[in-house]
Amino acid sequence: MAKRKSNNKWLQRKRDKIVLAFGIVAVVLLLLSSLAVYVNPAGFPVAALFCLAFPFFAVLLIVAIIISLLVNHKLAIVPALGLLMCFPALRNYCPINIFSDKSAVDSIKVLSFNTRNFGGHESDDLGKNYVLSHMMDSKADIICFQEGACERAYYEHVIFPELKKIKYYYSVARSGRYNTIGIFSKFPIIRKEKVNVTGYNIVMAYTLRLNNGDSLLVVNNHLVSNALSEEDRSVYSSVVKGEKKVSQQAVGESSKNILKSLISSAKRRGEQVDSVKLFLDRHKGQSMLVLGDFNDTPVSYAHQRLSDGLTDCFRAAGNGIGRSFNKDAFVVRIDHIFCSKDWEPASCKVERVYTYSDHFPVECVLYKK
Repeated sequence: MAKRKSNNKWLQRKRDKIVLAFGIVAVVLLLLSSLAVYVNPAGFPVAALFCLAFPFFAVLLIVAIIISLLVNHKLAIVPALGLLMCFPALRNYCPINIFSDKSAVDSIKVLSFNTRNFGGHESDDLGKNYVLSHMMDSKADIICFQEGACERAYYEHVIFPELKKIKYYYSVARSGRYNTIGIFSKFPIIRKEKVNVTGYNIVMAYTLRLNNGDSLLVVNNHLVSNALSEEDRSVYSSVVKGEKKVSQQAVGESSKNILKSLISSAKRRGEQVDSVKLFLDRHKGQSMLVLGDFNDTPVSYAHQRLSDGLTDCFRAAGNGIGRSFNKDAFVVRIDHIFCSKDWEPASCKVERVYTYSDHFPVECVLYKK
């Protein structure tokens, strides 16, 4: 009997050590992922992979806490402390703001939308472009778009006439043959400036004159894409959803391709982010909005650098993960809106409307403090 008790105690100690080790490993991984946002992937691209793995490490740590509570509640102290240490990153990724939808007097509504070529020019039965219709129906004061239509004729015959009906000021810039970025604004555009061009990705800055005479700097970003092929995304989606059997060879090849694409794009995006950050630093203290398609999650170098000194509107007034990329099995928010400290976000949400774009628009209502 004594020998059996001794064996049981030995097994319990062994079990506790394994559970404790599992909790420590989970804490270390989540901490590394949280801190990786301070490492420029241009010099160390593996940091970007740690950032992308953040939600998986967060789930791993929560599992560690649950197992610890079931086995020996004292063992849950370490993973619970680790979770608290990573709380700022967790709040960036998945904020909860129960009373976020505040009433705002003298507010402005801002919309950021990667249109994917204005939804491939898809139109409804009345011939109205789906993406453009949503933009106009939103009644936003400032609309920034990325990946606009390329053809000048489409703007002149379809888009600009609609803008003139509602008296929007507008500016459209081209990057290469295949990409445009622009702004539709109810406020006059008194200045525009090209901040950065990296390949087909472009960042533009616009100075608007508000109704009270104040100026507002709006920086519209389309940062470097991860450039995953349709085939690799399809394989990833099939594996995650379990829709069909995919050969191990196909999974292996796609995994290699995806990693290569992520690393390559992270390097280029890191350099682009530093360029944009230099521009923002030169205009520090001005009233500004920084928004657009960052092609990076809320736990990333791009998010950390470009939100420095600003308010992440979704973090302050949004709820949940806020998935803004709607294609395949990628549940991520890669479209963001930041504002300077003289603005207060009253509400911020991702509009889950399907307009033939692979992004959902992000909408934010702000008021001046």
